[in-house]
Amino acid sequence: MNKSNSNSSSDGNSLVQTSTSTTSSSRHRRKVQAAPVVLPGPRQVVRPGPRRYWHGRYRYRLYCCVIGTILVMLLLVLHVRYEQAQMQDVFSSITKQQQSQPRYYQQEEDAPASSMAVVHVLFGLSGNAPGFLAEFEVALKSVVLNAPLDRALTISIMADQQAYQALPTIFARTGLLIQAGNATNTTTTTTTTTPATLPWRTRNPITIQTYDVTSYLSDWKQRIDTVFNFTGSPYGSHTIGCFFRLFAHHVLVPQQQHADNTATAAVQHVLYLDTDVVLMANLDALWDFIPTTGGAQPIFHWGAGQCSGFLIINVPQLQLLWDLALLIPLQKISERDHHLSDQTLFVGMNETFPEKVGLLPDGWDMTVTQKWRPKYRPYAQKLPDVGMLHFNGGGSSEEAYWNKNKSFITEYPKTWGTAKYYIDLPWTWSRYQAESMIRTGHPGYPLKIRHEGGGGEKE
Repeated sequence: MNKSNSNSSSDGNSLVQTSTSTTSSSRHRRKVQAAPVVLPGPRQVVRPGPRRYWHGRYRYRLYCCVIGTILVMLLLVLHVRYEQAQMQDVFSSITKQQQSQPRYYQQEEDAPASSMAVVHVLFGLSGNAPGFLAEFEVALKSVVLNAPLDRALTISIMADQQAYQALPTIFARTGLLIQAGNATNTTTTTTTTTPATLPWRTRNPITIQTYDVTSYLSDWKQRIDTVFNFTGSPYGSHTIGCFFRLFAHHVLVPQQQHADNTATAAVQHVLYLDTDVVLMANLDALWDFIPTTGGAQPIFHWGAGQCSGFLIINVPQLQLLWDLALLIPLQKISERDHHLSDQTLFVGMNETFPEKVGLLPDGWDMTVTQKWRPKYRPYAQKLPDVGMLHFNGGGSSEEAYWNKNKSFITEYPKTWGTAKYYIDLPWTWSRYQAESMIRTGHPGYPLKIRHEGGGGEKE
């Protein structure tokens, strides 16, 4: 019994031990399960805390601002470079334009007249009537004071014997004539040159060229009679001087060598003025209008009023005008207009060969015979760009237009009456005005007068 008890007790102890070991094993297992083994798998995203989150956003914005600033600066640099390139192109074009324009020299001897483009002006004088020559003086004064600012100026005067002989007196009285001579100062032993004997000095070269055309008159009259063979007197109320412009190609030769080893530039276009015309604007404005290249050039330009007292003549084509004149019905035009003179030939060219005629702007066609009509008034408003005034003094009249026909000068003092400025302006004041236009630091150019005819050229 004891043995069985001991066995039973031993079995109990074993059960207790077994239970205890089981319990400890289960506890041990639970402990192992509480810390499971992490198997390798996808990477887990660790979200930053709020502080790190906002710090990252600020850093991102900072990067964006820096990059944006750099881009803006690059764009600004590119824009500046682009603007500089454009300005360089503008400066290059201006430089090329200035190089193509006449060059202005520091010293007079370095500036030959051939280095500048030349504007040519033409007068035709016949007779020595005082009023007629007084008109010429005023017209000449207006031309000199409106000399081109960027070109040289040559004034050609075709005159018959009476007018030619009167020119030296006119030039001496106006002070244009270069007179050699000195005045001696009696208080000292020095010899000084008086201001009256000094030549005019001007902004650009100005040359007055006079021609005695008396030897041409016989041939010219024969030519006129051949064209106007239906009448006894083709001059009407005018003199043969009105035809001088039509023979300019006989006198204004393309290239002329002078006694002082200088040469006259070739004459392509010449502006012809009647003596009763007064210039009111600079000649550059008119000359810029005249086409010099490209296409067929007109034989002459005039205004819509068809007045031959203000023309731009294409000198090399004047012979063509005389050839075409034989095809123009001059007698029919003369009978229709009740008028016969050189004007008839110009009107006939305009009607028969209109492609040979050019048109000037209205401002360079201010003639009394056309602009007297009320539709042109008030003149300052309807004709704002006026470059000349033509008073149509009339043919062989011995009176100046301001004495014969005062109505337009007195009735319209603010427009037509402004011509009195040139009528009344003293030549001494005119001289000062011309000299005041000389460029600063430049000595200016001496005005030259050349004479041809009656024994050859002289100065």
